[in-house]
Amino acid sequence: MGILVRDFLDDYFTVDSRFLVSMIPFLIKPGFLTNEFNSGRRVKFMPPLRMYIVFSLIYFIIPRVDDPTPIPGDQSTPIPENQSASVIGVSDTLQIGFAMADSLNKPQTSQIDFGSDSLGNENMNIRIDNLDKARVDDPVYRDSLIQEIVSGWGVDSGTVTRKFAEKVMDNLLSLLADDGKQFMGNLYENIPKMMFFLLPLFALLIKLFYFRQKPLYVETIIFSLHFHSFAFLIFSVNAMLRVFGIMDDLFESLAALVIAVYLVQSLRVVFKQKYGITILKFFTLGFTYSILVLCAMATTFALTLYLYK
Repeated sequence: MGILVRDFLDDYFTVDSRFLVSMIPFLIKPGFLTNEFNSGRRVKFMPPLRMYIVFSLIYFIIPRVDDPTPIPGDQSTPIPENQSASVIGVSDTLQIGFAMADSLNKPQTSQIDFGSDSLGNENMNIRIDNLDKARVDDPVYRDSLIQEIVSGWGVDSGTVTRKFAEKVMDNLLSLLADDGKQFMGNLYENIPKMMFFLLPLFALLIKLFYFRQKPLYVETIIFSLHFHSFAFLIFSVNAMLRVFGIMDDLFESLAALVIAVYLVQSLRVVFKQKYGITILKFFTLGFTYSILVLCAMATTFALTLYLYK
């Protein structure tokens, strides 16, 4: 077993001559490696899949540093006597939110606000206000709470959607046990799987946007691997800067600009169209892919919550 593990690590993470030869054109010549691989000149370069695995792994092993958020009993941030709160912070890689029930109808019942107004630039928070945590384990109270909330969403009784919503809501209430730490760990573990699933979808978009050039799907897969590898490299730099406390809005904007310029230049080099057409396709492609990413994030969040227990 030890030999297999060592061989795997040697195969994927040994810094050899191909890595060194690949890095300079990868960083300063967008699209060059993609053209080389698609032309069959690939022996001296690092394989695209290995490059993607290395840079994505680097990003996901960097410690996450999120802005501190107030928790119940925190003396530094007083909470009103009639309000208790449990805040679950999510990394800025998840800049999406779920607008759930605004409140319950009965004032004497605990009220829940699932962060409909808490979506910030860096974090997505789910805030549970005025919830009687001492009674959450009471089956009668818990079932009544779930039924009232799900009914407030307008989900019809007896449907598959209703059962799904009730289980998700039940699991959501279970997050109170550890303030969502286990759930957030599970969610963060599922993000790499989600990103790997998005790779072929991005490649399919590229193929559709450049159908006149008739690229092979495998060629757009190579393009997708190289682009996402570069994006993860920039994300890793951002994460490291955040670890050392020197990240600010300027660096965030600069990182987004670098990734955008890299993608435009890569499209220009690989598909050889004029900059005007390339930039137009860049914006359309970016908008379409953003929708796919948001849908994938929402699905990953829902499935992680559904399988939470």
